[in-house]
Amino acid sequence: MTLLDDQRTTAARSMLRGGGPRVGSRARTALVLASATLMIAGAVLAFLHHRGEELDAARRAAASSAESRLSALLSYRHDHLDPDLSRAVAQTTGAFHDEYEELVTTTVRPTAERLKVDTTAGVSGVGVIDAVDERRVVVLAFVTQSTVTGGRAPVVSGSRVETTMVRVGDDWLISELRPV
Repeated sequence: MTLLDDQRTTAARSMLRGGGPRVGSRARTALVLASATLMIAGAVLAFLHHRGEELDAARRAAASSAESRLSALLSYRHDHLDPDLSRAVAQTTGAFHDEYEELVTTTVRPTAERLKVDTTAGVSGVGVIDAVDERRVVVLAFVTQSTVTGGRAPVVSGSRVETTMVRVGDDWLISELRPV
């Protein structure tokens, strides 16, 4: 028996015992890296899927809230100003809250009282322009306002407003309103 025969016999016995050919350290490292890469890719995909669902929910909630909040923001009766204007200001947040409160105090209230102005706003459609993240969504709203001044016939007007909605706690409030 030669040395080569002896090595073949040892290799054959090793295979019969389940030892099989040995995997080199490079192959083992490649296998570990491939497994780790697949696990990371799966985690990233799961995260992106979850984030996409959160953005979709934010879009729907902000658009729905914009409809009702814009109507409340832009509607008031001259004989019911205190609760109507308080409700209007409560629809806002941030710097826009302060700006709108000043506008209501310095312009809307005095004009509505003096000229007996009643205005009713309705939103006929809302579409999401941009979902910045789960806390800030920009919508385009189509608003129709009917304004009665001093008991005369109503004047109906339509407008488009770009409205930035911001989540504050569980609510979506108006943080910016821009006619377009």
